[in-house]
Amino acid sequence: MILLRFSMEPPMSSATRVEPEIMSSFVNSAHGPASSASSIQIDESRKPLLVVTFTGVPTEEDFTDYLERQTRVVLRREKNVTLIDAMGVKTVLPSQRKRQAEWQRQHEHLLRTYSLGTSFAISSPVVRGFLTAILWVQPLPHPHHVAASRADAEIWAVAQLHAAGLRTPAPG
Repeated sequence: MILLRFSMEPPMSSATRVEPEIMSSFVNSAHGPASSASSIQIDESRKPLLVVTFTGVPTEEDFTDYLERQTRVVLRREKNVTLIDAMGVKTVLPSQRKRQAEWQRQHEHLLRTYSLGTSFAISSPVVRGFLTAILWVQPLPHPHHVAASRADAEIWAVAQLHAAGLRTPAPG
């Protein structure tokens, strides 16, 4: 399982503010990234719970690196659950939504076999709409859950692990 945490820096003005959104912290492609300091981290310290953290506005290079790291995770062929915390995301670039759907399609068999599920923490209706679009183009081959809070998303993720007889260390 992979957890994604997204945040945008600096905050946008109320005139241009878009509600927080999913899978990566991006701004509208017409406006470009809000910050050049971007990062995406995959935290495996609580394996088999994977936590992916998006901070700032990931560039295409950041997103490519993220997909490559995700590929290494699935190629290990280990059961896991992914938690995606998208509470602070502003928007998702169409090119990255497409690349995510393609990646899911390419790795469908491994995801179906080794992923026990993905839990999304998304407060924004706009971001949930982006997720719906991604999952419409390429449905997940495993269970998923969408929650309005990080705590609720993590409860589901940990329950998936426990149902499979797996445990995860408490947060550090």
